[in-house]
Amino acid sequence: MDKVYDYDVDKLKRGDMIQVMKDLFGEENVCNISTFNTFSNKVAIRDIGRVLNDKEDSPYKGMITPELRDLVSKTIPVIKKVDKDGNEIEIDVSLKDAIKGNDELQKLYKQYPMWFEYALKLSGLPKSRGCHASAIMVTPKPVTEYCPVCYNKDGEIMHQAEMHALMDDIKLIKMDSLGLKNLSIADMTLKFAGITWEDVDINHLDLNDRKVYDEVYKTGETVGVFQMESAEARRMLIEAKTDNIEDIIVVNSANRPGTKDSFPDYCHNKLHPYDITVIHPDLKRLFKQSHCVLLYQEQALSLLRYAGFPEVEVETGRRAIGKKKENVMRTLRPKFEEGLRKRNWNDEQIEAIWNLLLKQSEYCFNRGHAVAYALLSYLTAYLKVHYPIEYLTACLIMDEGTDKASTLLSEAKRLGFELNNPDINNSGMSYTPNQSNNEILIGLGSIKGLSDNGLNTILANRPFVSMTDFMTTAITMNKGDVVALIKSGALDSLTNKGKIDLFKQYYIARFNAGKEGKKPIKKANKTNIKQLFDMGLITPEQQDDKEYCTYIFNDHRMRLEWAKFKDKYCQGTELDWEMEVLNVHLSGNPFEGVYLPDWSKVNVEEEGWVGGVIINCKTNVIKNGKNKGKKMAFINLGVRDVTFDITVFANKYTQYIDLLKNGKCVVCRIKKDSEVKGCLQSIETLEDYLNRTKYVQEKYRKEN
Repeated sequence: MDKVYDYDVDKLKRGDMIQVMKDLFGEENVCNISTFNTFSNKVAIRDIGRVLNDKEDSPYKGMITPELRDLVSKTIPVIKKVDKDGNEIEIDVSLKDAIKGNDELQKLYKQYPMWFEYALKLSGLPKSRGCHASAIMVTPKPVTEYCPVCYNKDGEIMHQAEMHALMDDIKLIKMDSLGLKNLSIADMTLKFAGITWEDVDINHLDLNDRKVYDEVYKTGETVGVFQMESAEARRMLIEAKTDNIEDIIVVNSANRPGTKDSFPDYCHNKLHPYDITVIHPDLKRLFKQSHCVLLYQEQALSLLRYAGFPEVEVETGRRAIGKKKENVMRTLRPKFEEGLRKRNWNDEQIEAIWNLLLKQSEYCFNRGHAVAYALLSYLTAYLKVHYPIEYLTACLIMDEGTDKASTLLSEAKRLGFELNNPDINNSGMSYTPNQSNNEILIGLGSIKGLSDNGLNTILANRPFVSMTDFMTTAITMNKGDVVALIKSGALDSLTNKGKIDLFKQYYIARFNAGKEGKKPIKKANKTNIKQLFDMGLITPEQQDDKEYCTYIFNDHRMRLEWAKFKDKYCQGTELDWEMEVLNVHLSGNPFEGVYLPDWSKVNVEEEGWVGGVIINCKTNVIKNGKNKGKKMAFINLGVRDVTFDITVFANKYTQYIDLLKNGKCVVCRIKKDSEVKGCLQSIETLEDYLNRTKYVQEKYRKEN
């Protein structure tokens, strides 16, 4: 495509923006652009394995079982990388490399060569068509006059071919209209706070607000802050002692392939301005903006101009750097060397700067893009600091139902906000802030296990004045919906007897309605009466009172069935239930009253004990060394009001993989790196820890 326009919009208003484009250019002149999903290694292994297992004439008929396919698929590693927008993405390791780096896969390859050979051929081929998340094509005449079209799943017209073929063959306008949830979060925050965009206009906002830097960037407390939430970004912010907008721009730019290695130099030069080493003194002027470190695409271009390149050749260099065309970069070298020699650079200096420039061609970030994203990052941090309850509520709404919700809920508790259980009468669909009481009311839509049908039934029939009133509706609902409501605490306002009583009332209602276990009898017969007499539940004098016998028989049956119901649905504590359906502990701290050795007395490089809830667990594939191809993990452990960052190396990951799951209450033995950071040595559930240390715990409780 000849022209490309790139802009970001409020995610919730992207549809409105596209409609504006259709109104401007014509409904038939605007369309979406196709993308093609390819077979990943894992999908190729699963699909080929299934065919070879099921096909009658296959040499592996019945041998490549679902369990084996699942095992192999999970063994194939992926690499986590940061994309151009700073988001963490997963990229497939070459299947050949995966096999080479894993003894188990090599064995299976020898055992089932056809399976792996077919998977190797299939991997990377197109699998299905999708719709590009942001790209929109605009044509001067109806789209159908330029290219074939089809419909996407929403019934919208979509360019049929692959995007890059379109860009090369047809000179039309492509608009990248990316919907950013962070803009939606900011807009929602303003509405909750009762202010407007004029109040936080980035052109007039104080970019030197000490509170923003001290409470967010310097400390790495960046949950919910645009572009700065990853462990790597947090580390870089802390390392740079971030105290100005330029530092944020640098971190946004440097946290990417090609530039990350330069970041330690930036930190050193910033913090030690009188101890800066450069390849040539002129670089102090050329790279002044980033403390003499090459970080931006614009700096690379200024270096070409400095070497005497005319603007047309500088543009060639820009394209080469932007599109990682190393072969084009090499053609520029002779002129580059000549230009620098005229400026009195020696051969060693020229070699050093060229190698640096060539490396940056891997990915040298555009400063203009970094500035725009840094300003948005600052705005989100500003809102978090000055309107915290409104901002976190907005974050929770936008990330509802995702793994990130747990992290945000923990962050809300860290900041001292009260999290209230959902309420069947008062909760909306999502989270609601109460600024006056520093409370966030969890929405009914946040309850895991509550179906859309169950939610709509509640909204259509509330308010409920009592549990008896609710039961009339509950009987018509799915059992899983009601169980989730009870466990979440949404029905607590209807009783003061506790959740077990709610379960019992619900069970009795189901029993009487004939929906639970064996149905109640309408009238006792001789067999029923004899059973009651044999069990000693009635006296000989009561045998003729059939109404009484009917009542006793149903009561006995109900008690037996209630025991089964209770055993199935009421296992665990209320804290367990909250974590199960809400991803957070609300009614208490599972570690309250638990003895753990004092972490503050543990020295760096020594081992100590820490207990908490796993908020987030991310895995990564090791690229080099003896453990190449194996997985390791990074876990965020919520310890009261603090989040610990714990590294889990490959051997420990393999050993404790079953425990490294979000929501798990665990006790970790870690080697201390800092007050909130360390390497995992061992891990166990809180329950196992309490059983192992029960005598110590008893003594601790008596003393305290």
